Amino acid sequence: MIVTLLKNYIIRYTKFDDKAINFLFLERENMASQKKTGFFSSIVTALSIWVFFPMIGKYFDTYEVFDVDNGDTIRVINQFNKLIKVKLFKIKGHKSAQDNLAKKILGKNVSLNIIGKDSNGYSLAIITYDKRNINLEMVSEGLAYNDSKDQEFINAEKEAQRKRLGFWKTSQIAKK
Repeated sequence: MIVTLLKNYIIRYTKFDDKAINFLFLERENMASQKKTGFFSSIVTALSIWVFFPMIGKYFDTYEVFDVDNGDTIRVINQFNKLIKVKLFKIKGHKSAQDNLAKKILGKNVSLNIIGKDSNGYSLAIITYDKRNINLEMVSEGLAYNDSKDQEFINAEKEAQRKRLGFWKTSQIAKK
C-alpha cells in the first residue's frame, strides 16, 4: 500500500511517466512477484528511492514566476502554492531591467538553486530557465551589475561593458 501511495505521489507531482516509475520500483515488484518479501525487500525499495531521489528532486524544484518586482527580485509560487520572494544571487539589477527580466521568465516555470537568505528574508537563488542561467544572462546583456567574485560573472560584465550593451550604452553610468 505504501508503494502504491508513493507511486501515485510521484506520478502526480513529477514529470516522470509510468515507464520511469515502474523502473524505479522494478526490483521491489520483482521481489514481490517471487514472494520474497520482508526485510530485504524493504531495504531494496528504500535504496531504490535513495538512489533515484536526486532525479525525482529536480522535478520538485520548479517554480512558477508570479511577479517580477524589479531587475533582481521576483516572486514565485512553488508546487504547494506557497509564495516565495527570491533575490537573484550574484547580481545587482536596476528597476529599468524589470521589463527585460519579466520578458524572460514571467509566468514561466523556472528552477531555483537556492543558496540561502538575505537580510530581508528573501531566498537568494540562481535561476535557470530552459537550461539558461538567467542571473548570468542579465549581466551578459548589460541589464544587471555583477555583485560577486565569480570569474564567469566578472567576465560577462566586462564583455557587456566592452560591447556597450544594456545600460552600458552610456559611459556616464557608474557601477552601483
